[in-house]
Parts: sequence; structure tokens; C-alpha cells
Amino acid sequence: MRKSGVAEKYVRVVQDVYERSRTVVRCAVGQTEEFKVEVGLHQGSALSPFLLAMVMDQLSEEVRQESPCTMMFADDIVICSESREQVEENLERWRFALERRGMKVSRSKTEYMCVNEREGSGTVRLQGEEVKKVQEFKYLESTVQSNGECGKEVKKRVQAVWNGWRKVSGALCDRKISARIKGKVYKTVVRAAMLYGLETVALRKRQESELEVILNCSALPCLLHLLSSPKESIKKEACWTVSNITAGNRAQIQTVIDANIFPVLIEILQKAEFRTRKEAAWAITNATSGGTPEQIRYLVSLNCIKPMCDLLTVMDSKIVQVSLNGLENILRLGEQESKQNGTGINPYCALIEEAYGLDKIEFLQSHENQEIYQKAFDLIEHYFGVEEEDANIAPQVDQNQDQYIFQQHHGPMDHFQL
Repeated sequence: MRKSGVAEKYVRVVQDVYERSRTVVRCAVGQTEEFKVEVGLHQGSALSPFLLAMVMDQLSEEVRQESPCTMMFADDIVICSESREQVEENLERWRFALERRGMKVSRSKTEYMCVNEREGSGTVRLQGEEVKKVQEFKYLESTVQSNGECGKEVKKRVQAVWNGWRKVSGALCDRKISARIKGKVYKTVVRAAMLYGLETVALRKRQESELEVILNCSALPCLLHLLSSPKESIKKEACWTVSNITAGNRAQIQTVIDANIFPVLIEILQKAEFRTRKEAAWAITNATSGGTPEQIRYLVSLNCIKPMCDLLTVMDSKIVQVSLNGLENILRLGEQESKQNGTGINPYCALIEEAYGLDKIEFLQSHENQEIYQKAFDLIEHYFGVEEEDANIAPQVDQNQDQYIFQQHHGPMDHFQL
């Protein structure tokens, strides 16, 4: 604790908690006699996870690497390397660093998995003992598969949704409970269980076809109607649904365009409450990310740049990043167009400047979030770089005399005498 910079008074408090501590164990026939607790952290104490994390940080300081090479949550550790040899070497370094300080690496729980493996042969050993190879493993309640798919995790999430639904179905189906309370229960118990760890997943063709079923059932006209609802909560959920559709393929984005939903989305992005504007921003950025050049031009023609620039000043760092990503997608298209037509002028830079977007991006270079700062810096450097010098302004150079030649302009000398 002292090495971690904890104040001495708190160190003494923790020492008092653990010094001469005694406890009992409750069992089927009652409670055991008191006994001393001399090793380990106190089970059930709110302080124990903090102490364990602090200890693990100090013990692994000399071997721990930056994410994703090393990911550590309490005593659950993931080591990533390019080859089996590197894995063995890093695993041995971790074993030595922990075991020489009294901790032990579990041989039975240690597993390894190869992603995109080309050669099926080979093993990983820990002190001569072969480590079990698996095709999937669970980390922080998320299932990671060796083939890069997410089918099992999706199935697990669906099962969790049904379990959550069964627990609250009585309340959700009760006519005496208001729709507002039902919505809060649904978002807290059902939807949260479905989306845990699935903010970004790779869709397969079969999963895209399942999304097509929703589109083929005329869901978009209904969503367009819900986007005009006077209730802000309904508009927010409708925007969230549209954002999931625009995260699909280009054909699905086109169906949203054909349903004339984007004009309403952009109006929401300008005038709605912030929680609803957030979902609308996701929908538009998703469309600029996966859409065709024609689809992105359509969004620009609907004046989506101005409200996207307005979101650059909000306090929510995630939405600032979403807006920057959307603007970057538009600028990237403008750069391609400038190269094709030979003008060398990005047509969308001027639109962003007119919306005061450049001033806001420049201000983000002092943002406390490192990713936002870096993104803002890269956008300005790449798309709003130093302007070319005017050839008429720069003075000529005398190569023989190695000096500049400044032209003298002879104006009228009336009323001046030497």
C-alpha cells in the first residue's frame, strides 16, 4: 500500500482490521468455534477486492505489459502473444514473478487458445507440464472463440434475456403498472442482459438474414411513425433500433434511406433531448461508416454536418468520439472526390468550417481524453493542414548572390522632396 502511494493513516487502519482477527464458520449443525485468521483476505469484505488489485499490481509490475498483450482483472490474467514460444516465455515470467512472492499459478485452470491457427500441431508447456488447449474460453463472463465468431456468446445472451424476461414478466404484463415503469424495468433487466459485452460484434450472413426478416415485415414505416412520437422515450428507443439497422450492410442502409427516415433523424439530432440525440448520432455515424459514397453524399445533402459538429462540445466523451468518426468518414469521401476530379480541394472541409466545426475540433486538441485529443489532432493535420503559399507573395531568390530579391514598387512621389 505504501508503494502504491496510500496515505499512512489508511495503512494503519487496514493493519488494525487484519491484526489479531478472529472468525467463525456457519455450517449445517451450527457455528464452529472461533479461530484466528492469519492468511488471506477477509471474505465478503468490501475492502478485499481493492487490496487484491493493489497487491496484483505491485507483484506484476515488472512483467505486466500494456493491453491487449496483458489483460488483468483481479487474479484473472490473459496473456496474448504472436507465437507459442512467446506465450511460454511470458507465462514462465509471470509464474516466476508470482510464485517467488508466495502466490501460485493454477496448473489446472490455466488454458491456452490459438486464434486463426494455420498449423494445428504444437503445445504450450508450463514447467514441463502441458497446458490444456481449448477452442473457447470465458473471460469476465464473455465467451471468446478461436474462430473469431460470436455465435455461442449471442446464444448465451439470448438465454439470459429469456431468463430476465421470465423473472419480470409478471410486472411487464400487469395492466396496473404504467408503461413508463415497464420501460425502465425492461431496459434495466432485459435489454441490459442482452447487450452485455455485445456493443460491437461481427455479423455473419445468417445473422444479417435474420435482420432482413425484420425489415421485410415493414418495420421501417412503423419506426418512422415512432420517430415522430411526442414521447421522448419512444423516440429514443426508435433511434436506437434504427442505429442497429444502419450498422448492417449497404442494402439495409438503403432501405432506411428509401423509408425517408434520415430527414427525421437529422431533425432529431438538432432539436431533441440529448439522450435521444445520442442514439440519432450513432445511427448517422453507422451509415457513414458502412454506406456507399452515394449514400454518404445523400446524408451530407440533408445537412447532417452541422448537428454533428454541434455534438463536439458535449460532455459525453463517447458521443464526441462518435461525432468525430462520422465527420472523418465524410472527410475521407471528400478526399477521394478531390483526387478523382483533380481539383485537390475537399468539398466537405468548407462545410465543416461553415458549421464552426474546425474551431471545435481545434478546441478538442486540449481534451482530457487521449483518444479524442489524438483523433482531433489527426483530423486537423490530415484534412485542415497548412495552406499552400501564394506564389505572388513569396519573394524571388537570386541563386548567384544567395539572397532574396524584393521588388521595388515606384509609386507617385507627389508632395515629397528629399
